[in-house]
Amino acid sequence: MRNGFSTAAVAALVCLFSLSATFLPPGLKWRTVETQHFYIHYYDKTQSDATWLVGNAEKILSRLSSRLNWEPSLKIHVVLLENYDDTNGIATVFPRPVIYIDTRPPFPSDSIGYYSTWLETVFVHELVHILTLDQVRGISLVPRYILGRLYFPNFLMPDLLIEGIATYYESEFTGFGRVKHPFSLIFTRTLARERFSLAKSAGQLSLWPDGLFQYLSGSRFIDYLSSKYGEKTVSEFFERYSRTVPFFANIIGYNIWGYTLDDLWRDFQFHELENAPPETHLWRTVITRSGFYKGKVKVLASYGAVLFYGNNGSEYPGLYLIDANTGKLLSKWDAYEVQSLSAGDRSNSVIFTAIERKKTFYTRYDIYELNLDSSRVTRLTKGSGVETAVWLPPSHIMVGTRRTSRGTEIFLFSKNGDSLKKESSFTVEGVELTDPSVAPDGQLVAYTCKIPNEPQDICVLDVRTQLVSFVTRDRWMNRFPVWTQKGIYFTSSRNGSFYLYLYVPEEGKYYLVGGDDSGIYEFDIDPAENEVFYTCYTSRGYEICRQDLKEEKEIEFPKGEVIIPFLSTPGISGKAYSSFKSLRPLFWYPYYAYSSKTGTYVSARTFNWDVLLRYFYYISVGYQHSRDGNTFPFSLLFGINRFYPTVALFLSHVPPERVDYTVDGEARRYWQSWLEGGVLVGVPYLRERWFAGGRFYYLFKKHRSLSPFPEELAGMIQRGWRNSVGVNFTFDSRKFFRTSIAPQSGMKVSLFFKTLGRYTGSDVSYSATAWELAPAIKLPGINVFLQGRLLAGAAWGPDRDRAFETSDTGGSDELFPDTFTVRGYSYSEGINGSRMASAAFSILYPFYFPDTGIASTFPLFFRVFYLDAFYESAVSFLPQPQFIHSVGGGINVDLYLAYHFPFTFSFHVAKPLKDVEGVKFYLSIGFSSPLTLWTRFSERGVLLPHQGY
Repeated sequence: MRNGFSTAAVAALVCLFSLSATFLPPGLKWRTVETQHFYIHYYDKTQSDATWLVGNAEKILSRLSSRLNWEPSLKIHVVLLENYDDTNGIATVFPRPVIYIDTRPPFPSDSIGYYSTWLETVFVHELVHILTLDQVRGISLVPRYILGRLYFPNFLMPDLLIEGIATYYESEFTGFGRVKHPFSLIFTRTLARERFSLAKSAGQLSLWPDGLFQYLSGSRFIDYLSSKYGEKTVSEFFERYSRTVPFFANIIGYNIWGYTLDDLWRDFQFHELENAPPETHLWRTVITRSGFYKGKVKVLASYGAVLFYGNNGSEYPGLYLIDANTGKLLSKWDAYEVQSLSAGDRSNSVIFTAIERKKTFYTRYDIYELNLDSSRVTRLTKGSGVETAVWLPPSHIMVGTRRTSRGTEIFLFSKNGDSLKKESSFTVEGVELTDPSVAPDGQLVAYTCKIPNEPQDICVLDVRTQLVSFVTRDRWMNRFPVWTQKGIYFTSSRNGSFYLYLYVPEEGKYYLVGGDDSGIYEFDIDPAENEVFYTCYTSRGYEICRQDLKEEKEIEFPKGEVIIPFLSTPGISGKAYSSFKSLRPLFWYPYYAYSSKTGTYVSARTFNWDVLLRYFYYISVGYQHSRDGNTFPFSLLFGINRFYPTVALFLSHVPPERVDYTVDGEARRYWQSWLEGGVLVGVPYLRERWFAGGRFYYLFKKHRSLSPFPEELAGMIQRGWRNSVGVNFTFDSRKFFRTSIAPQSGMKVSLFFKTLGRYTGSDVSYSATAWELAPAIKLPGINVFLQGRLLAGAAWGPDRDRAFETSDTGGSDELFPDTFTVRGYSYSEGINGSRMASAAFSILYPFYFPDTGIASTFPLFFRVFYLDAFYESAVSFLPQPQFIHSVGGGINVDLYLAYHFPFTFSFHVAKPLKDVEGVKFYLSIGFSSPLTLWTRFSERGVLLPHQGY
């Protein structure tokens, strides 16, 4: 990269913002309510949630600030969204405190499904992130003064503590939350039995439950410290961490509690095991061994199979069909976030609801039909938002549900070919309904029900009368009803884990019929009602288990009939949101570099973007001293996300570089600097990690001669314009190791075209094209990966002899750098001159050490460590064809710095197959920046380090 803000850097930044543009739909009419400490942003569909937040946000902040001993200096922006049907909340303190909340409540099957009211739970959680991460005291004020809002010491502590304290207060403040969820206790006991060290638990683990480690184990660890030593000692730990040099968490813990965090973690594990009953798995048989996630179990007796929704962490999630006896995989269909699975109106038909991730601004649940015989999946609705769906036999009417802030909308559909026709709808107010199961006579539907400030219960909806009655009504979690000939089976946490119970409507009695101390989560009963197939928890993750239904033991369950009505609140009137008021520099980032060719370079940079992502900007100013003169490079970028696709305007001045070219065989040279400006357009296309983007820009370059060569320019300063137009397109569908940024399989394709007009001081105009092809595949049956990379390009002017090259310090604004590097060997002759081609072929053998830390609280964690053997070939055709062939090997390490920032480090040694200018062998050391990785990992446009729910 040039010592300046190159067009490539501008393009990379715009790609980031174009991805972030997908987070908020354009065209929404935002309103803002300003309180003493908050800006609350909402639009029409989130107004009722904003009303609640306006009345409660300041009270919650006051309580939390006194407990955590911190109040942010900047007002907190809270953005309420409704465009995603999946559930999440995000908080970031950089560059200002912002909280994003998806107002869609979680499902009972989620680990966050145990809450009072969703908005209160998620707001408390994210607000704790703001109050803990924003803290800066003591010696930490020095880097904060220099870097501005770029330095947050508490962000450099383990996720286990960051997420742990937020989840702890989420539970402590609301009376519900994950600390009190039965699954948290089951999980942490399993963790303790596996003897997971603090380093292993605090890092970015690859084991299930993957991202839940820090939330579940962290919150119970914080709860243990608060119970034993007092809550004030926990807030004191965050306070001391914010005023000292980061990474010394063990020393800080010893000063507060008299023990290191390692010792406290071991005590916590002993405490979890000491109070746990003996580990027993009553009667169960495990029929799968793949771990990770499984749910939505459906027994297909006529096929002798079990169908479930699963995610093994390495491929696109979907529906898995396995043999009911052996667990052998029979078939798989791609699907994302399946929330209901039921028999269709035919024996070979299955109805399910799922999210289509291809949508850019909105992700909605829709209804799909799977034909088991033909393996055909048919989408029956489009953008309906229906979360669950079941058929009512024998009427062939489908009942769908969608939860809202007022309760649950019920939709009645009839089938018309490969689509559904909406017949009618009504709303059950004050109750969230999920997990439907139809009575054998087709008249009633049983649901898991959630009422505000109460746990989950089992209720029954009469579609004809639109009335709801409760089957259970107590302080336990009762969920996942399955209606059979005998009655309604469901799971309950009344004994500390999830056991299986049966309610017989004719008798009005309840019976215990199955148990598993690791939990019976989502399940189905075989038609003969002799066996239950269910998801059970193991150290590997969820598995499909089976057990016989045992002799019925009668149990007393409280039963209720009352429905609490939804209590609406008066509306609010917010001001129209104007984002320009927030466009001000929030931090300056100093940058210093030295080059033997160009001398010293000093720069100060700042960038900012609007909280609602309508506008963003980047400013960089600097000074460069070199043997050839001084210059003041600068770059300005202003982008607009107000409409789609994202558009950015840029202007930059680049330091001088040398230009060599030929005229009628005579070599010529002069120096040029230029001013660039243009328009860039970013268009992301999302499905997991798929991304396709393009840009179109217009460049105007200003040149001057800084040397007396060529002779006709001696003593003169030539100025002039050079026009350029170019197009770049990239498509990337590569998958990556689950714990790594190394490509595992897929394809990357890049195309580039550029044409430049004639400029003063030169008699050459030229055009250029280039392309890149990068496939990656996994060999079947073995842990070996093959990667390839092909590069090719050409440049031409009026004739081939007049093509020019640049050969100074490397870097350019097109696909290839001016100095071409083959595994560390710089080869600059003619790369942009006429034609260039190169090929690389690598064999990767990964060794996984994803959970190994150098020290328990030192922020360096290996993700993937793998060996790389490669063959590489390149050819250039100017001034004459020259080939470079080399073979070599290397080591690649993917790691996380400070538990959060992903980096890749590579070290390679290679030898050319023939000497090239005396080179016997060469070394290559690579270190990739987190900016690139944030682009690659961004699925919903979250640009910078953040804490999610």
